[in-house]
Amino acid sequence: MKRALLLGAVLAVGCAGKCGLPAPASSGVSLMSEVREKLGQRDAKLKSYAVESEAEENGAKAKYRFWYRAPQRMKGEILEPQALSMSFDGQKLYQLNAAQKSLVVFEVKLSKEKAALVLTQNFAPFVPEGYRVPLFPNSGTQVMKTAHAKAADAVKLTVATKDETGAAISVEYVLRWPSMDFLEKTTKVDGKATTLRVDEEQCAEALKLCVPKALSQWNEGAAAGTTRFTSISLNAPVPNDDFVLTAPAGFSTTAKELVDSL
Repeated sequence: MKRALLLGAVLAVGCAGKCGLPAPASSGVSLMSEVREKLGQRDAKLKSYAVESEAEENGAKAKYRFWYRAPQRMKGEILEPQALSMSFDGQKLYQLNAAQKSLVVFEVKLSKEKAALVLTQNFAPFVPEGYRVPLFPNSGTQVMKTAHAKAADAVKLTVATKDETGAAISVEYVLRWPSMDFLEKTTKVDGKATTLRVDEEQCAEALKLCVPKALSQWNEGAAAGTTRFTSISLNAPVPNDDFVLTAPAGFSTTAKELVDSL
């Protein structure tokens, strides 16, 4: 899990203020260019979304809610098994812990790269795969045309890196062509594969895109978990105030700063 989060952070940091989409390689320049264009078009379509989901992994169950609004506003809630809320309003990061009856408000004064890392780490449990487009570093991304059970035409995007011990990590995305709908993601750590698959979709004709309605996770080919979205709302208005958390009666409030270390 730590290594998977590391690669997610690398993807996010590698694109902070620089990219967000794959860059052309020495071969397949035309396809790379089309991929960049299609990913950009899809990302521009989905300006906000809100989802509720139920997840089960290795017998453990959880319920979540998540809201996103461009640019970079997000809020996540764990409803079960233990209530916990996280939110970012573009300037401040909020952590509301019901068990501890506490609200911690962090003013984010970090570089773009470090801010991206902090947000990736904190919101990883909430952010659903397959709604916004995946991010890739400027170099080291491979692309090829492929086919999939849910799409006769698809593209495969692969990026590889190494963890702090030098072990190989790679992530491979399969996206429907040309709408760039998420279909499958395989993460390999030390040669062991974890695959996230779309089992059901909800499509928005007006937006010309589909998002996951049900996902399943497979570890080395064995079923390991499922996520079902019980409520999906695309491009509904989300006011900025919705991302500001306040402490309920009886809760403590602590103000802190997140700054670049010297």
